[in-house]
Amino acid sequence: SKRYNLIVADADGYNQQRLLTSKEPIMSPRWSHDGKKIAYVSFEGQRASIYIQNVSDGSRHVVAAYPGINGAPAWSPDNSKLAMVLSKSGVPKIYVMNLANNQLTAVSDGFSIDTEPRWSPDGKSLIFTSNRSGGPQIYQVSAWGGTAKRITFNGNYNASGVYTPDGKSLVLLHQEDGVFSIARLD
Repeated sequence: SKRYNLIVADADGYNQQRLLTSKEPIMSPRWSHDGKKIAYVSFEGQRASIYIQNVSDGSRHVVAAYPGINGAPAWSPDNSKLAMVLSKSGVPKIYVMNLANNQLTAVSDGFSIDTEPRWSPDGKSLIFTSNRSGGPQIYQVSAWGGTAKRITFNGNYNASGVYTPDGKSLVLLHQEDGVFSIARLD
C-alpha cells in the first residue's frame, strides 16, 4: 500500500501540486531550464524508465525504457537534448538523446561505470563521474562524444559534479583523508 508522489511546490513548500502517484519509486527529478517539464525515473512496470512530464497539463511520455539501467536524466541548456545513463550495452554509459527525433548518441565508452552526467552552461560538453581510473573521479567529454578527459585529481573520491552558472567552476562531492566535503574546483 506504499505510494510514491512526484510533487512540485513553491520554494517555501506551499502551493503543492501532485504530478504523479505511483506504487513504484520515483527518482532523479530534473526541471527543464524553461520550467515547463520535468524528466524523472519511474519504476512503473517493474523496470526503471525515464519519463518527461509536462507540468501544466500533466501529459507525459517515456523516452528511455531499455533493458538494464535507465537513469540520471539531465537537460541540455536549450532543452533540446537529454543526457542519461543507460546500460543497454552491458555497462552504464552516458548517452545524449535529441528530443526532436529521439536519436540516441553514446558519448562515453569503455568498460568503466559512467554516471551522473551534467551539461556545461554552453551545451558543448558534459561532465560525469566515472571509475575508469580505479575510483570515482570527474571527467569531461564533448556533447557529441569522443575521448573523455579527467578533470579531478586531488582526493581519492570526487563525484556528483555540477557546473556553476558561469561555467568557470565545478561544485562536487570530494573526499580526502577519509573526510567528505563539498568542494569547488576552478
